[in-house]
Amino acid sequence: MGALAIIWIHAAANTSNLLGRFAVPFFTCVGILLVVEKGRRESLVAWPRWALARARRLYLPFLAWSAVYLAFKVVKKGLAPEQANDFGGWEMLVWGGAYHLWFLPFMLMASVAAFPIASLAGNHWPARVALAGVAGAAAVWIALLPCPGQWPADHSARCVWDALPSAFVGCCWGLLGRSSRTAGHPSRLGLWLGVALFLFAMTALAVLGRSILLETAAGLGFGMAAIGWPAMKFPPLVVTLGQLAYGIYCSHLLFIKIGESLAAKLHLPSTTGLDIALFLAAAILSSACAWWLARWRATRWLVA
Repeated sequence: MGALAIIWIHAAANTSNLLGRFAVPFFTCVGILLVVEKGRRESLVAWPRWALARARRLYLPFLAWSAVYLAFKVVKKGLAPEQANDFGGWEMLVWGGAYHLWFLPFMLMASVAAFPIASLAGNHWPARVALAGVAGAAAVWIALLPCPGQWPADHSARCVWDALPSAFVGCCWGLLGRSSRTAGHPSRLGLWLGVALFLFAMTALAVLGRSILLETAAGLGFGMAAIGWPAMKFPPLVVTLGQLAYGIYCSHLLFIKIGESLAAKLHLPSTTGLDIALFLAAAILSSACAWWLARWRATRWLVA
């Protein structure tokens, strides 16, 4: 569901995309939560080896998908030279070849920073509470603070600023949350608290408009509900799509951009109907692309 929400954000050029704004905070919160829980169980000695594995997991696919999007732009320039194109420069090594790929190096850096903090805190409760308090305060402060003028003006850099509160919330959650004995066991209280927080934050977003604090709260609530959800057997298709969320995220914008380029070539009016069509096409084609790439050992690392 989170991956579909992100697709909607990028496809909805003419329609409100507030309904999908919980997705990036959700992925960030839960991703950092899992890193912190692992860090609490590991010695700091394991950090360099873990960080290298994390870089292979996130940065190598980031570079590969950047090359894919760069190739798309080259083809687009040849077939539709009248349409806007941005090839970028060295900054692609940081922000990527497409505007959504910033999330991969961001999660790499956030994870590499969170792991040693969690490892040093370990299971020492006073240290965990103190660090969680700092992380929670930082999350609220950044969420309420306007993006500083000295922050890079690049769109992807602004997305990083907006996602920082979710990273701090995930760190706070991991430090205060589940112990090694309860990790993996759903919490009914956490489930209903998460549902209540998610519904409140999404309702407030619908009424008040965009707010980083509310989007972070919605992502946290959705994450709490997802982790607290009771174990059950899901249909195979749902399980497969969940496993391919990484690949769907990386590939979906390619199909949206192809659709937008075709729509411009055909002089189709920019409407809500076009947004829905782009969303459905990107959801289906990116899922199929991720599934196909996951079938082969040589390409599985790109999507799973």
